[in-house]
Amino acid sequence: LDFARAGSLNSADELTDLNEILTEVKKLLALTITEKQAIITSQSLPVVKASSTAMRQLLQNLLSNALKYQAPGVKPVINI
Repeated sequence: LDFARAGSLNSADELTDLNEILTEVKKLLALTITEKQAIITSQSLPVVKASSTAMRQLLQNLLSNALKYQAPGVKPVINI
C-alpha cells in the first residue's frame, strides 16, 4: 500500500543508484537486521531512471517484510 502511494508522489524521475538506496535502507533497518541476525547480500544493482523516494520506499518495504515474515527460529537470509 505504501509503495502504491509512493507512485502518486510528484517526484521527478532521476538517475537513481539502487546500490546507494540499498545501503541507506540497510542503515535504517540496522537494528532489526542485527536483532534478527539477518544476512543480506546483493549483486551489483543498476542505476535506473526512477524516483529515488519511490525506490527507497520499495526496498525498505521489501526488506522490512522479509525481516518480519519469517519462520520462527530461522535467521533471515535475504539475497537481492
